Amino acid sequence: MKITAKTDTYVSTPWGAGITVLAGEIKTVGEDMGYECIQAGCTEVKDVPKPKPKPKKKKSVKKKETDIIIEV
Repeated sequence: MKITAKTDTYVSTPWGAGITVLAGEIKTVGEDMGYECIQAGCTEVKDVPKPKPKPKKKKSVKKKETDIIIEV
């Protein structure tokens, strides 16, 4: 689970674990710790699929004709 907080938040659990979530930082935690964080005021960050990048336009390369003079 990914969580974040608007203010710096310290979350501890009854089984002795604890983490600090800094304001605006996204942390990945287990489900159990995530629910403790939500109870402490943090919010869950849902995975948002990234938009597909636009295909790059191919540049047309103009070939220059050059005169080749070969003297024999």
